[in-house]
This record gives sequence, structure tokens and C-alpha cells, in this order.
Amino acid sequence: MMDEAELDISGLTKAELDEFQRVNAEAILGLEKEINYLRRGLQQFGPGVIPEQNLQVIVRPDGSSNIEDVKKRLKMEIEDSANRLRETIKLTGVTIDNIAREVVDLDDNQCTKLFHLELIVLDRKVIVTYKLQEALSSDSSDVQGNKLLWFEVKFGQDIHNAIGGEIRKSAENLSIHSTFSLLKTYIECDKIQALVLEKQMKSYPNNVSTFVNERGNTCLKISNPKPKRATFTLEWGRKVLNDRVEPDIKVHFEAPQEMLALDSKHVLESSPKMFTCLVDALGLEQAIESLIELVATDGQGSQTAEAAQHTT
Repeated sequence: MMDEAELDISGLTKAELDEFQRVNAEAILGLEKEINYLRRGLQQFGPGVIPEQNLQVIVRPDGSSNIEDVKKRLKMEIEDSANRLRETIKLTGVTIDNIAREVVDLDDNQCTKLFHLELIVLDRKVIVTYKLQEALSSDSSDVQGNKLLWFEVKFGQDIHNAIGGEIRKSAENLSIHSTFSLLKTYIECDKIQALVLEKQMKSYPNNVSTFVNERGNTCLKISNPKPKRATFTLEWGRKVLNDRVEPDIKVHFEAPQEMLALDSKHVLESSPKMFTCLVDALGLEQAIESLIELVATDGQGSQTAEAAQHTT
């Protein structure tokens, strides 16, 4: 077959030249259509829209086409994506309510996409927006070539101060299960905190109050209205263990000097350790309630709290 660079058209007749130009014009038009098709796909989805197998419908000279093969491959891709999504929902309990993505920058070396996800986590809506830069080099399949440029989570309060760093790390590693698990367990902690504090406020209105400290953590202040009594403050923070968020309660106390002088066994100083033992023995909610009872009853408390205290 003659190479295009060696093609000599000087000997062609006018009719042959016209036919040659017509065939080339059709080829160029077909290439332009294919380029526009790929450009539209890239603008909407980025480089990932180009599959390893050709999903473009081809009409053969005999009038037949590959449309059934294309449908079959598309169906398989859709089923695979759906299965992965179902697995994520099953493992994390997070439902993707809506997802949108667009390419905001594209050149020969990289593609930058903007993603917008609306998630339902424990009946609460969470909006996640992030910008991902994907490498288009020969090693673009390697996730190390991808880079998270920006990540934001919108929720009822500022989630970034609590677990923003951990969520960003999970997102940078493209670990969607870990990201969703962090979001879910954070909201679980938030709901548990709200329920526990509301219950104690209703049960012991004369002994407890809440406030937010300088670190942005909600605190439960436990006191006895009688004079010269110790006051305890539970600072309700959070800690991240692997890809889970759990409550992190710190105990602070204040007491008059005369009470500290009488505390020969240093019970007040050991109260943080005692509270940890209460949590291990009774669970968080019951431990908080037992501490409130101890303060409200001048150290009498409940039998379960006393039993847990003797384990220290």
C-alpha cells in the first residue's frame, strides 16, 4: 500500500481528483465529528469517558452496525457501577442523593474536575464539593498521579474543625468507604451528643447546663446548688480511630480550697480516671447520669455508680 507521503496525484484525471477530494472531505468530516464527540464527553466527564473499548456506534458498509455490542458493554459498565455504589451504601449506610461533575480545566498533561455530591447520612443531608486534578500522562492510571486541590463539607455546623483533616486524607487517597464512614460516624456522634444532653437537661434542670468553650466543643456543666460544692465540666470532643469518629470526653473540675484540703484521698483529682472507669463499666450515657447523681446527692449517687467507682 502506497504511503500518503509518496502519493502522486499529478497523473489523476479531473474526475479522479474530484472523487479523491470527496473521499478525503468525508474522512475529514468524520474525524471532526469524532473529535467533537470526544470533546463533549471530556467537557462533561473528563478523560474517564474514553473507555478501553470503543463504545461509538459504527455502521458497516453492508448496513449492519455494532449497536448491540455497544448496548451490551454499556449495560455491563452500568451494572458494575451500580454494584460498587450498592456495596458502598451497604458498608457505610450513606446514600448518594445526587451527583454532578464537570471539567473546569483541561490540557495535554492534566484534567481538573469539580464534583458536587448530595448525601443522605442518617436522615441528614450532607453536601460534599471537591476539586480533583487527574494526570493524563502514561501513568495516569496510578492514583498517585491524582491530586485533591480543594475539599469542602457542608453540614449543620463546621465539620472541618472536627474531622476535616481526616476526611481530606481519605479523599486524597480516593478511599470513598473511609470518607463515608467518617461522615456517618461523625453524625452519629453528633446525634448521640444532642440526645444525651437534652435528656440530662430535662432530668436534672437544677444541676446541669451547657455551653460552648473556646475550642468550639460543647460542655456539660454539673453542679450542686448548695454552697461550697465541687463543679464538674464534661468537655464533649471527638477523636478519630482508623476511619471512625468516636466521642472524646474530658473531665474538668473546680472546688473550693477547703474542700480540696479535706480531700485526703485525692478523689477529686482522680475524677477523670474514675469517669473513664464508669464509661467502661456502664456506657457513656449511664456514666454521665451517674456522675450527675453523685454531684446532686452530695456523693451518695446510685449503687451502680458506686460499684463502678470501687473498681478503680
